[in-house]
Order: sequence, then structure tokens, then C-alpha cells
Amino acid sequence: MPLPLPLRSVNAMALFLFLHAVKVDGNAEENRAIALDKLCNRLGIPFWRPALDKRRVDAALAIINHHLNDLNVDTRRALMSLRPSLVGPARYKIFARRCGTRICFTREEFTFDR
Repeated sequence: MPLPLPLRSVNAMALFLFLHAVKVDGNAEENRAIALDKLCNRLGIPFWRPALDKRRVDAALAIINHHLNDLNVDTRRALMSLRPSLVGPARYKIFARRCGTRICFTREEFTFDR
């Protein structure tokens, strides 16, 4: 897991840890979907209205992707030399399923320029 954690948002940090604990790959069809209310419950986001909660999850994901984008290449290379699984993805994406009642995440792997 790339450190430091994205600490400027509690929701982003919770989602970041969740995404590192579950299997997320580049194929949205193979990733297991989770109900939005169940995801919010696991992350500690109060579930009030689906549209508001989806915006909260989207905002947390934007913070995570900004955090991952800020990791410089030297940091990623150092992590790769220690353990390849520490490098982390370049970014995550969110996809809605079943008319938006369930969502799943995919990850885009970071590639080093030669």
C-alpha cells in the first residue's frame, strides 16, 4: 500500500483502505459489485439519499486518484524494488450496475516509461 495515506478526508482514507482490502482489477465485468448503502455502511458514510452518498463516494475517489497521481516515479520505483504489490494502481474508476443500486471499482495499473 503506497504511503502516506490520503488523510485529508476520512471518507477517502476509508475508501482507500477498502480498495486495498478487496480484489479490484481492470475488468469491471469480473469485479464483484457492492450495494451503495452497504459500501457507505462499511466506510462509515451515513446513508441518507443515494444521490448524495454517490457524490460522497465520487469525491473520496477523486481525492484518492489525486493522491495516487502525486506519487512520483522515484517513489513508485523504490516501492517496486521492495515489493511489486506495494506500487499501487495509477488510478481507480467506479462503475454503476443495476441502475446505479450497485457499484464496482476497477483499477488502471501504473506503467513505467522506458
